[in-house]
Amino acid sequence: MKRVLLFNSPILFSDRKDIFEAHYTGIRYGIASIAGNLRRNGIEVKILEPHYQTVEEIRDIIRRFEPALVGIPAYTTEIYDAAGTAELVKDVDPRIITILGGAHITALPGETMDNSPQFDIGVLGEGEETVLEIARGKDRESIDGIIFRSGPELKRTTPRARISDLSELAEPAFDLYKLENHRNMKFYGGSGLFLPVESMRGCPFACVFCFRTIGRQPTYKDPVSFVNELESYVDRYGLRHADFIDGTFGVNKDNALAICNEIISRGLNLKFRWSANARADTLDEELIDAISRAGCTYLKLGIESGNDAVLEKSSKGITTAQIRSVVRICRAKDLFVRGNFIFGLPGDTEETIGETIDFAKSLPIDHVNFAILVPFPGTEIYRWAKRGERGYSLESENYQYYGKQLGGALRNSWLSSRQLQLLQRRAYWKFYLSSPRRMREFASFLNPGKALQIIKRLFTGVK
Repeated sequence: MKRVLLFNSPILFSDRKDIFEAHYTGIRYGIASIAGNLRRNGIEVKILEPHYQTVEEIRDIIRRFEPALVGIPAYTTEIYDAAGTAELVKDVDPRIITILGGAHITALPGETMDNSPQFDIGVLGEGEETVLEIARGKDRESIDGIIFRSGPELKRTTPRARISDLSELAEPAFDLYKLENHRNMKFYGGSGLFLPVESMRGCPFACVFCFRTIGRQPTYKDPVSFVNELESYVDRYGLRHADFIDGTFGVNKDNALAICNEIISRGLNLKFRWSANARADTLDEELIDAISRAGCTYLKLGIESGNDAVLEKSSKGITTAQIRSVVRICRAKDLFVRGNFIFGLPGDTEETIGETIDFAKSLPIDHVNFAILVPFPGTEIYRWAKRGERGYSLESENYQYYGKQLGGALRNSWLSSRQLQLLQRRAYWKFYLSSPRRMREFASFLNPGKALQIIKRLFTGVK
């Protein structure tokens, strides 16, 4: 049977431009899930975490394991590192089949394969069943959801149907990671083993800045099955914090309430803490109360703007009044809240961004992420910029510059990149210096190795 080696992330070769979005070293749920599905079907699989090995050690692991297939994931900002990783794999053994997965290849399959000859196959969308069929040696033309090389040509197959019941998937193979590397993660409520978990996939909303890699139709895990998984992680691994990676927890209120009630009924809310992504229009007092009682300590709210006209033009589908109401309830339930904001959205001006900064300061939230709009491939913003529509155009197609804390990838006709960068720094400065508590929270989560760089960028404007 073929052996499969999965990289948790690409090897870091390039000089990442974004000091805020440092090379991600946490466990990637998608890789763990693909590994679990392969193992359940009798295929030997290994997960490699390149952050914890030297390049020579990685070469040696590949030589000793002798995989037939190597899978590498990549976000847009990682695509050059992913190509470098595949090149290293081919250098060790050119017979190895290299597979690329993730949002970038899903959004730009042809361009990515044209620009990255190191890859043999691209997996588009969900990867569990697709990678299994590749590993079993199924004829590539009959494998749905891939793009592959056939001589000098690229061939793309029929899109793969979505996995309708996520409960049918194998449990993610977290045990294939060196979990000791992930046991000292800091989070609200303490520190300890931090694992990503998933109760649903898909996003039904139409925000112009977001690429829905999986699709718009939500699919779910059965609440009891999902909580069985959580209980298993507590018992087997000593889970202390679960990060729900669902695009929006609460899209299906009944499902979310069932999860919370199941956690509470088993007493798991006393054994681990969790965090989730949310929107103001999918939360109400009943659900927030259940979330809090079930052990959630941290909600990440997609707020985006403090101006209602900008929210409407961005197809966000929420209002500042809804946001203010939900944040007030979260504070009353002792939930920590991070507000996520974006500068440069349709209709944004220096004045509206000033309103957003003031709005953020006025909310009882603990952390903020002030991003500069990025034209990620697959988004409506990317399509507008590519066609030069609505005042947008592409400043750069060098994906190293597509970090959300950078700016520089997108040009618009009313605010320069430099203006957006200065407004972003002003926003961080005004928010975190608005109270001693916020400054303490900011300092407590700084990576010591990056602290000086971050402080210089935020408070002095030095790059």
